[in-house]
Amino acid sequence: MNMHRKVMINVCRLRGTRVQLNQSVCLHSSCRKNLILERNIHWHVSSSVKVNFLDLNSLNKNPSNMLFGKIVSSIPSVMLYSTVINPIQLCWNCNDSVNSNSIFCDSCGVLQPVNRSADYFQIIGVDRSYRTDNTSLRQKYRSLQTLLHPDKFSSKPKKEQELSEEFSSVVNKAYSTLTDPLERGLYLLGLHHVSIEEGTTDVDKTFLMEIMERNEEIENETDPQKLKEFYTNNKDQLDGLISKVAEAFDSNNIEAAKKLLTKMKYYHSIETKIKEIKQKLNIPD
Repeated sequence: MNMHRKVMINVCRLRGTRVQLNQSVCLHSSCRKNLILERNIHWHVSSSVKVNFLDLNSLNKNPSNMLFGKIVSSIPSVMLYSTVINPIQLCWNCNDSVNSNSIFCDSCGVLQPVNRSADYFQIIGVDRSYRTDNTSLRQKYRSLQTLLHPDKFSSKPKKEQELSEEFSSVVNKAYSTLTDPLERGLYLLGLHHVSIEEGTTDVDKTFLMEIMERNEEIENETDPQKLKEFYTNNKDQLDGLISKVAEAFDSNNIEAAKKLLTKMKYYHSIETKIKEIKQKLNIPD
């Protein structure tokens, strides 16, 4: 008779910061096969080892337990990353099973290929939302780069060196995209299968006339104070649009978000032009 008693693990939707395990989890290989994921994320597994609260805000120091910046439990087989079971693949080095979102193989500790089906939010380990906490983003990014920087793999086999360079490059791209309000918005649109084509004029004519006039004023301006005023005014416009874009995504109004981001592209272009003129004229920021 199996001496393990079945218990239920109630896992939150990962919107909070803590996950409570009813009692404990057995990691014996024979018990892992009994892991069943039900709707609303209820895991039924056998129990034998005491497990306390898991804090999702602290970085697990064991790299093999790290999952795209999210913290997983110290038990490799319990993945606290999403509300569905992630696909399992084979480790390229030892051929043991490994979650496709894992950075390292639990069995041999070797770096795994980046999961190309994961979006940038998943890779950094933050909620998919236009509203971001740049401090949290920066912390998660640095933690990932500490694990993945190519210098750490200089003495590793060529395969791992190549994987490190690839993984690190993807993390860099994800971070630069998510920390830029315009790029983040355009990326979110893409996740909704919506794009803004180059040269689009999906804005009213009055707005376009204002943008054209502002561009002409900037092109002929050499006064540092005037350029500073242009820059400040343009930034105010961008900040207002950023707030409205966040509200649009919050309400899942993708069409509104698209129109607002189209305007943001124009103001972003003006910002870039002002910076170029200041640099050309050697005007300090």
